[in-house]
Amino acid sequence: MTEQLAAEYVEEIDPGLGEPLRVLQLSPTRLLAGMPWGKLRQIVPDPRLSENARVLKALSPEVQRQAEVRGAVQRAIKSTKKAENARDYARYLATVMRGERGEHWATPPFALWTEERLTTVKARSPFGVDHLVYLPYSMTGVLVDAETQHLAHFLLLDDPAAYGVTTQQVNGRTVGVEIYHSIGLSSARQIFHDRNLLGVIPNKNVALASDSLNKATQITNALLAKMTVVDTQSGESIPLEELVAVRQRQLKATDRAWMTLSTLRSFVVTAIFGKAGFERTSRSHAHRGRAGRANGAGCGICARPPAGRLQ
Repeated sequence: MTEQLAAEYVEEIDPGLGEPLRVLQLSPTRLLAGMPWGKLRQIVPDPRLSENARVLKALSPEVQRQAEVRGAVQRAIKSTKKAENARDYARYLATVMRGERGEHWATPPFALWTEERLTTVKARSPFGVDHLVYLPYSMTGVLVDAETQHLAHFLLLDDPAAYGVTTQQVNGRTVGVEIYHSIGLSSARQIFHDRNLLGVIPNKNVALASDSLNKATQITNALLAKMTVVDTQSGESIPLEELVAVRQRQLKATDRAWMTLSTLRSFVVTAIFGKAGFERTSRSHAHRGRAGRANGAGCGICARPPAGRLQ
């Protein structure tokens, strides 16, 4: 019995099987790991390549196959909003890499799928059992989620100086990766569907309340915390926050609240920008509008740099 138990564990790494990676084994086909983005880049090529038939012909058969499979799972980049979203994502990642956001940031893990069955082994460590997976040196895969984030990293590499980062920062950034292996195309498509189409987008009020770095929201929250008003029903002075609906999108006739959070924030934006504030309050960030991108102006609300400078 002791010999059988010992056989479950490896005593040394076998480099012939591939590059070892420590993982959490969620199920026989689902793993969770961390790795430098530069390593993920080796496994998942620039998704723009899969939509460039002329360039693709000159690449290796492995990359061509990866592009073919990627086209069966992922959305197109050309002529879609995905390219624009990736540019916004690149600017966001750049602020993270430059240390400007402190701990006020988060990015989801990449969901990597490969049809190949990966070899996983157990190894003893001072802290218990380590699970290792061998990543074959020629391994390729497709992202069933977070491809926009992946593309954003490639945009940073296109011109790192313009974003105020370095190639080393981009390639060396540690990212979380979910690895789905030895499952078929239909399963990968289902994961893509569930991850991209079943999520519930929060309403505007919830989104505004959660954005702690947005300047207009900061001012609005300060008013809620510090300002007192006279309650028309009781005649007493009470905090303004008791009369502002933070989570609701609309008020009902029976609500005690005077207004929603987005309405109060609209007052703040209009007080800052005057008449021009009316148009800005219709968006969570003014710089996402066409006019803002056309004239290269930065966002006065969230203090982001001009979009034109970073593209």
